[in-house]
Amino acid sequence: MSRIVIPLDGSELAESAIAWSAPVARALGDSVHLVAVHPLDEELWEFAGIDASAPLARVRESLSQYLDEVARREDLAGLEVTHQVAAGEVVPKIHEAASDAGTRLVALTTRGRGGMREEGGAGSVSMRLIRMLAAPLLVVPPRGIAPGIRGMLAALDGSDDAARSLPLARDLRSALGVPLHLVEVVNVDQGWGLLEAEHAALTGARVRRAREELAATAQEGEVTSVEQGPVLDGLLDYARDHDLQLIVMATHGRSGRARLDLGSTADAMVRASDRPLLLTPIREQ
Repeated sequence: MSRIVIPLDGSELAESAIAWSAPVARALGDSVHLVAVHPLDEELWEFAGIDASAPLARVRESLSQYLDEVARREDLAGLEVTHQVAAGEVVPKIHEAASDAGTRLVALTTRGRGGMREEGGAGSVSMRLIRMLAAPLLVVPPRGIAPGIRGMLAALDGSDDAARSLPLARDLRSALGVPLHLVEVVNVDQGWGLLEAEHAALTGARVRRAREELAATAQEGEVTSVEQGPVLDGLLDYARDHDLQLIVMATHGRSGRARLDLGSTADAMVRASDRPLLLTPIREQ
């Protein structure tokens, strides 16, 4: 059985990832694995003159009890739920927990209390993880839309790398019974100093090619659309206008002529999106 790994830090904010993850796990027949990480600075404990063994045992026991309580939440009812407590740095420990071959994806809120934000600003944990994980990462914004996936947007750019986000998107589409929109945003305002006629010809060529690429990629029942403008705005506006709650994208595409490098927008999307992102990591072959 595949599983969805959910890191928690004791905050309601971090727990908000559960409301998005549980329906996905239920639809796909996955289990849920909860992970709590607490910091361990042995040098600091020693400097403070504290024998770490006893208080750390209490910390582990307290966190284990907390995860037991979370596992009994109503929105996890009917799912197989396991949990673990780890000590150390947050990102490496989450990576370690997610390294099991059965991990389908990792789901977390971009900013929780304590562990989920100890690495720095909003999105830093998620962006560090996406560069390490083999599994996709479901990133839930801290103040976003109400949970519930009624439609999905897959962001494409005509590259094979970007299209690697499609298998999981299609699995979710089938399992959840929701529409899937394949969207490519052509940024036509590049400031290249072209004459108006030249700019129009180039824009027209890029839009035609994007439409041809989407038509060749789409499967029966999938909606395709080519939008024009800044990529970040184009994706978010389309998702809002078409009532699509989940945006699926690879962390980078194949950057080249007239190609969008999705990796250049992934961090911005994590910071700006009001709806969850399902980020598929692309590893160099």
